[in-house]
Amino acid sequence: MADQQDLFGAAASTGLSTRSAVQAVPFGKYKNQPYEVLLADAGYAMYLLGSMYAKLQSHHPALLAFLVNRYGLPDSTPEHNRLQNRFLDESFAVRFAMAAAPALLRFLSSLQHIDLTEAWADYVRHELTTEKECSDRRQRWDAPSRMPELRDDLIRQASRIAFGPFSGALEGTTWLKPIACVELEFEKDGADVSYCVIGGAALETVVPIKLGSNEVGEEKRIATYGVNFPFRVEVKPIVGDDYPSILRAMKTVKTRQLLVGEYTGVGATWDELVKVFELSGITVVLLDDVENTPQPSERVEIKPISATEAEAVVSRIYIELTSE
Repeated sequence: MADQQDLFGAAASTGLSTRSAVQAVPFGKYKNQPYEVLLADAGYAMYLLGSMYAKLQSHHPALLAFLVNRYGLPDSTPEHNRLQNRFLDESFAVRFAMAAAPALLRFLSSLQHIDLTEAWADYVRHELTTEKECSDRRQRWDAPSRMPELRDDLIRQASRIAFGPFSGALEGTTWLKPIACVELEFEKDGADVSYCVIGGAALETVVPIKLGSNEVGEEKRIATYGVNFPFRVEVKPIVGDDYPSILRAMKTVKTRQLLVGEYTGVGATWDELVKVFELSGITVVLLDDVENTPQPSERVEIKPISATEAEAVVSRIYIELTSE
């Protein structure tokens, strides 16, 4: 806070006001242009704050005051760096993602196990039900039902079902490390941390396709289990009643998550602060909430289905639908 007092004191001593319409950038790519031009180039403005803070404080305090009013003080403290570096630990990055994105948490909760019989049955029922509805309509013109033909196709597909992960690895019937953090980068386009949490697998079969007198197989995806969540995170060891400047800066550089080490503000409750940011599409997470988020399991058990079982599913659903 002492820096802020010195900063604004210095600005006042020059007789300049950050609201002055005649203030011009004294150097760099926007030399002699109004300060306001920096509001359209957040990346350059953040560069000035991060790389030239000392020069601005000594020689251009009015410009520094303008930038701080819009973007807040630069993040260059050891506490900030330590908190930012927590994301180098993939476990922490995943737990932050779970705390910040409830949809990701729900997906991971659904991955306790995957029953391939259920997925295959859902697919078979959808295919046969759709064809039955079409056949029922065609019967008005005495067109033959294609249900038996589709049943035979599904029985052929039953022997060619395969489950394969896009991320991690499949060992026997266990899917290991179903999600991963990728594209981790610091200080990218104004975000303290940016990365993606990805994961996925698919259940596929081979559909017989007739081409004249020949028959070829075409791969078809029956079910997909996957996520792709991007994160652009602002990191603040301490947030107080200066949170409006943080919000303005985040909106400018389009960061969407805020990690707060400690909240010390008195002008708003923590719940109120969360709501204020939420109105701008920004999720705020306390460090304690990340620490209390359990690490997701790195093993997903797959309940397999044999060709015989898959054929039996086709026969059962076919009889059920055609006997109605």
